[in-house]
Amino acid sequence: IGAPAEGGTGITVAVIDTGVDASADIDVSEHVNVSGDRRGDGLGHGTFMAGLVAGDDTQYGGVAPGAQVLDVQVADRDGNTDLARVLAGLQAVADHRAEDPSLDVAMLALSTQSPLPPWLDPLTRGLDRLWARGVTVVVASGNDGDDSVSSPATDPVLLVAGSQDEADTVARGDDTVPDFSSYGKAYGEVRPDIVAPGVSLISTAAPGSQAYLENPGSRVGDDFLKGTGTSMSAAVTAGALAALLAQRPDLTPDQAKALLVDTAYRTSGLR
Repeated sequence: IGAPAEGGTGITVAVIDTGVDASADIDVSEHVNVSGDRRGDGLGHGTFMAGLVAGDDTQYGGVAPGAQVLDVQVADRDGNTDLARVLAGLQAVADHRAEDPSLDVAMLALSTQSPLPPWLDPLTRGLDRLWARGVTVVVASGNDGDDSVSSPATDPVLLVAGSQDEADTVARGDDTVPDFSSYGKAYGEVRPDIVAPGVSLISTAAPGSQAYLENPGSRVGDDFLKGTGTSMSAAVTAGALAALLAQRPDLTPDQAKALLVDTAYRTSGLR
């Protein structure tokens, strides 16, 4: 998935995660903190996601470096959160959207074990309300392999992203879906909708975060880390949506999802 050098200009993407470090090379429109912890990305996950979406480094920039990020911090420095905090984060996104129509994309990279179907689950219902307000919502399929899709990836309304391994080549024929990427049928729908790069991606680090301190072998220089997972794929997809909507602001969430999915390429290794 590619984008112009200033792809995403005029679009805001809500990254609902562990926060975005203040030192990051990312244009953050506002920091919203409902985590119950001090502001800042103590874990390092949210900063990495935001960097994949809209980092503006010339070498390791995001998919949509022209986009702004609304930082919605719903988890503490250890990555802990709960439904009430996530729902408060979704309300913050809805409030921001009411004031700023440029907020067209939101991404959430977490999985729950909710036994409820998407039409009853409070989390998916909240995400569906954002969708109805014009926000295209991207969620990760999860990292538990086959037959392991859980909420919110069970929701057929949302754009669900799984991971793709590009095998470090530009060729498409050797692309595969790694074993960790969750895949399966949920409530009659095959999930995910799309796969995007999610193996050994380089993005912005939060200095002093757990991810930075505990993974010295993953550091790329002083300011970047390498990471793998469907969270990364969701961030790449959110960046691609921002680039698309900057060019096609007329698209509804349903239309943007359909266009992205229908124009994705297929190979034998991508289910």
